[in-house]
Amino acid sequence: MTNEQKRQYRNMAKTASWTMVSRITGLVRDQVTTAMFGAGHVGAAFLFAFQIPNLFRRLLGEGALTAATVPVLAAKTDEGGRPAAFAFLNYILRRMLPWMLGLTLLAIGVAWGWLLLATNLENQYAAELTIWCMPYMPIICIAALFTSAVNLCGKFGLAEIASSCLNLCMILGVGFFGYYLADSDIGRA
Repeated sequence: MTNEQKRQYRNMAKTASWTMVSRITGLVRDQVTTAMFGAGHVGAAFLFAFQIPNLFRRLLGEGALTAATVPVLAAKTDEGGRPAAFAFLNYILRRMLPWMLGLTLLAIGVAWGWLLLATNLENQYAAELTIWCMPYMPIICIAALFTSAVNLCGKFGLAEIASSCLNLCMILGVGFFGYYLADSDIGRA
């Protein structure tokens, strides 16, 4: 086995291991969230609010945008080296960031309007949590774009480590703040 093959297997094992850690911490995050909030209106509101930025992460950060930029970044790396690839990445970020920030502000504005018109506690919670969750969207989309660039540089596993850290932070956050938002004494137990 050549050194290149050993390096590739090591990178594959690192990515697979951190992906497994990320999935396990994601499962624990979902279990803690469900245990804390249950199937009540707070749990439904949290799931709804978190799904909106997550949808954009899937579409932009880890979906179409990354799939479209990785081949171009690879070609730029072959043509002009890393400086050319990072110049292209900088160009993409300069074009993408204003749109993401505008979309985030629009979503927050819609959520504020929804909050003002909310007639029940469930809608009020969903609107408030959406306002709190939306700033996650541009950050995670930019992080996903940077991850593709870092992968092209031969550094693997960073996205999975970041995902695990997010899951751990959410577990701690739900554990800390969930007590105050829980629907009942059972959720607070």
